[in-house]
Amino acid sequence: MGVVLNNISYLCAMTHQSVLAAFEQLSSSEKRLALQAIETSWESYSGQMAALGQQQRESRVGNMECPHCQSKATIRRGMIKGSEVEKFTCKSCKKHFTGSYGT
Repeated sequence: MGVVLNNISYLCAMTHQSVLAAFEQLSSSEKRLALQAIETSWESYSGQMAALGQQQRESRVGNMECPHCQSKATIRRGMIKGSEVEKFTCKSCKKHFTGSYGT
């Protein structure tokens, strides 16, 4: 199984035609191992992508109190270019503010 997993990174650089051609050259047991490794890799990738999607959806919720109306219903709108200051919009009063207010 280790040999198959080591070859996956090699396969990533190949075109799909060359991957299929290489796959056809494998024995039945090697094909089975390769498919298991791909399935395991895909499940891991799918889980990571699902977690990333959830993380992105949650990060859109600001969790920052609006300095204008004190509502916690805020949306994070990204960063100010060239800085680490976050931008927010209040869903209640519709005003914009940065995450560095009051500092």
